[in-house]
Amino acid sequence: MKWALLFGVSMLACAGLFIIAPFVGWWLPEGVSSHAGSVDTLFYIILGITSFFFILTETILVLFMARFAAEPGQKPAKSEVHWMLKPVTNVLNNQHKIEMAWTVVPAALLLYIAFAQISTWAEIKYRSRQQAIFQGETPVQIELSARQFEWRFRYPGVERLKEWMDKKDDKDVIADMKSFAGRKQSSDIHVVNELHVWNNHPVLVHVSTRDVLHSFNLPQFRVKQDTLPGKQIPVWFKPIKANLDAANKQIPGQTNIWEIPCAELCGWGHGRMIGRVYVHDSKENFFNWLIQAQDAQFATKTASAQ
Repeated sequence: MKWALLFGVSMLACAGLFIIAPFVGWWLPEGVSSHAGSVDTLFYIILGITSFFFILTETILVLFMARFAAEPGQKPAKSEVHWMLKPVTNVLNNQHKIEMAWTVVPAALLLYIAFAQISTWAEIKYRSRQQAIFQGETPVQIELSARQFEWRFRYPGVERLKEWMDKKDDKDVIADMKSFAGRKQSSDIHVVNELHVWNNHPVLVHVSTRDVLHSFNLPQFRVKQDTLPGKQIPVWFKPIKANLDAANKQIPGQTNIWEIPCAELCGWGHGRMIGRVYVHDSKENFFNWLIQAQDAQFATKTASAQ
């Protein structure tokens, strides 16, 4: 009986923590990308299925421990089928049927989850579904080169990016956009640990690594992609909420900074490999920041040359 009480109290405590978690910030971070809702739906489907069976099995465990446990020197109580369980025991009345049940039911649930996630996974990962995110717009292309222990971002120069936006149907411009990931230019802008984009506009990040495995992780945007040595992997998303205002300052009420933690153990400095995501509230304000970054880079190069 003592063990039944211990397990029962533990289960109730876990249930209580589960209920209060969303109210005290122990839950999923706010979803701020266009596909975040689909990812969260899959999470809740899996959470609901696993929670149901966890509560069911633990409840049965506690009840059986309370009903059939025996003190030392005593005989355990005789097992009798409860009237509520008789419909089940009438069907599962031998070992073979029980084994079939606990094989078929999990298999069916896993098959359901496998089919339920196909559309969301395709939208996030399949190249053929990029247009579902881009919706005819020219994405902001950024190259990410991870290294121990920082994120290095390469942006197209201001004039080059403006040309992409203004002449997106021009064949030469299209060819230039397609070559960005593998062709660097002197006008490119390099920034460490800062990912800048603007709200409600698609983003295409070309992810690679200079050394070991890292994992590009944007929790609020529901984006996570491992970086592999010798391989460049495209990642796309569309932010739906800004955290920088017209003055490129944090919007009032935005208390959480959107971070880029490395989600793959990559060495002794893994814990300090953290970048920041800045979503400007408009295209104009993003370009204002990009111009400032370009001028700062030019000034640094000029000072180094002197």
